This record gives sequence, C-alpha cells and structure tokens, in this order.
Amino acid sequence: MSNNFLVKHTKWLMVLFFLTSCSSSSIVVSKLKPLKDKQQFTIKWSDHPGSAKDPLLESVVTDDAIYVGTYKGKVYSYKVNDGDTNWRIDTNSNLTAGIGYGAGDIFVADNKGILYAYDLQGKAQWHVPLGSEMSSAPQSSNDVIVVTTEDGHIYGLAAQDGSQKWLLVRNMPSLVLRNATGMTVTRGAAFVGVPGGHLLAIDVNTGNIGWESAVSIPRGATELERMNDVMGHPALGEADVCAASYQGKVACMDLPRGSIIWAHDLNTVGPVAASDNKIYAADEKGNIYSYYRSSGAIDWKNESLEGRFLSAPAATSDYVIVGDIKGVVHILSRIDGSELSRIDTDGSAITKQPLIINSNTFFIQTHDGHVYVIIAESK
Repeated sequence: MSNNFLVKHTKWLMVLFFLTSCSSSSIVVSKLKPLKDKQQFTIKWSDHPGSAKDPLLESVVTDDAIYVGTYKGKVYSYKVNDGDTNWRIDTNSNLTAGIGYGAGDIFVADNKGILYAYDLQGKAQWHVPLGSEMSSAPQSSNDVIVVTTEDGHIYGLAAQDGSQKWLLVRNMPSLVLRNATGMTVTRGAAFVGVPGGHLLAIDVNTGNIGWESAVSIPRGATELERMNDVMGHPALGEADVCAASYQGKVACMDLPRGSIIWAHDLNTVGPVAASDNKIYAADEKGNIYSYYRSSGAIDWKNESLEGRFLSAPAATSDYVIVGDIKGVVHILSRIDGSELSRIDTDGSAITKQPLIINSNTFFIQTHDGHVYVIIAESK
C-alpha cells in the first residue's frame, strides 16, 4: 500500500479501523458487564441526517443550534432544545473535515479545496478556493477565520469576505493521519496541531507564531511507526493548553511559552477532554484516564471498557462521556470514573468525540448517520 493511499484515504487511523471492523466477524468486542444505572439518562431527541454511505462530518454546537453536515454535501441546522430543523441546504459538493463556526457564520469546505461561508439562516455569503482540502474544521476569533489544509498551509482569512490576511506554510511528513489534527481558536490566538506531534500558538491578527512545542517526538523505524500527529482540538485552560498525539503522549504546556508542564506516554484514540482541574483521555485498549491538570498525576483509571474500541471522551462538570464500536454511550462519574449509565443508539460505531451542550446535556453522532441529544434526568 502506498503512502499516498494512506494520506488520501485515512481519516483517523483508529476511525478507519473502527469502521472497517464493524462488519468484520474477526474482530472480538468485549462483552459488557451488567450495570444497574446509578443515574438516569434519556434520549431527548434524535434524527437520521446521514448514512454509512453518506457519513457525517464533525458537527458543531452553539448556544441555540447544532449544525450537522454530510460528506455528500447536505448541511442541517437543528434547534438544540427539541431537534426541530431550522433549515437544510444542499451544497452540491462533497464536503470534508467538518463544520466550522464563528463571526456569525458557519463554514464548510469541499474536496476541491473551496471554503464556503453561510450565515446562520443557511444563506450563502461567500466562497474562496484554497487549493487543497481542509484538514480540520475552521474556527475564528477577532473576525479572523483560521483554516488548515492538507498541504501544510495555515490561513488567516477575513470573516467578512474570505480574503487572505496571512499565510503560514509547514513542511509535511510523507505520511499523516488525514483529518486527525485540529485546533482551538479563541482569545485572539490559534492553537493549531500539526503533523509530527507539534502544537503552534499563532496570533490570529498577524499570523505570527508565538511558540511551537513538541507534544511528542516521532519514534520507530518505519514511517507508520513514526506517525505522531496531534489529535483533535487542544484543550485550553486559563494558564495552559493540553493535547494528545497519536502513538505519543498526553501533555500540558504553559500558555505564555509553550513549555511542557507534564507529559505521559499514551497511545490515545483521539483528543483529550477537560473539565475544571482535570484532563481526560482514552487509549487504544479502551482504558479511560483522569489526570490532574496541574501536575499530570493520575486521578483515576477506568479499565471496565477494555476491548470496546472507544471514541475520545468528552467531559462536563459531573460526567465523562464516551461512545463505543457497538453504538453504546457510556456515562462515567467525573469524581471516581465509575460507570453511571449506558444508552444504546443505533448499534453502529461512535467514533466522533461527543459534544457538550451544557452540564447535563450532550450530543452524539454515529457511523450510520444518526444524531442524538442525551440529557441527564434530575437526581
């Protein structure tokens, strides 16, 4: 198999493994032990905007709407509270990466490298060619949209019309995890994960790099073994930023300089999650870890879901949420990692990190194209 094939056809390496193994009888998924719910959770609403043949992209949650897109070009706006459809559009393009939000617009990009902006009513605003597919969903701060592409370009675009304000160009490794890297853009800065295990802090107004830090260092004899891309969106705190890298580490860096505060070896399945003073990560075996954010000391480790091929976790002030390859949503206590409840979805893999709506409500999407909003019932 050529490197080009892997670059062009791999999403997250683990995601590809999940999706291909869903239909494979050779994959052994561990059985769940019986669980008596310690707290009740219910599906508030659900819909079926996608399918296995028209998979869902990374979605985005705002205060009053959830925006969902499919590979074949459909974009939906749902009301958060009841799931009613605000609008639906067909972009007539094959979309990649995910839906971006900011500056009063949403953003999508197609497989020809064209970025499109729509207002929150679904009306087209502008579009610009970028020359290469997006590698992560766009984000914005200070009316600047930050976009990363698969050819190593990082753009700062004016939110008003998409005109270019600045451009950074990075050398790309010969083998990368497609759509694995992400960014967090806020407070006038973009924290961008790049292939090779590095995290950049960029001034969104000028494009100047404030610092560059190595979350992990490539190891191994082959290109595949040396893949260590930063996974998903970094978790930004008041004084630090935390991230995970594929086949690498979980690490937190100080915000002013990017110096490593702490790091642990961990083969993660996706980005970290954060809540208050804790950082959460899941490994390829199905273990879930809670780390103290300030020191990296392990708070707790849950080993009960080994062999369930988990998504990356999400966290609220009370819960840690993960999905598994069989479409089961697992809700854990943030305090001690014990499993509080399970919710069955459509039986297909949950590979995307759950999205938090508020402290007791979260959003799930599945490989077969269903979306769910799940809520905790009153204690």
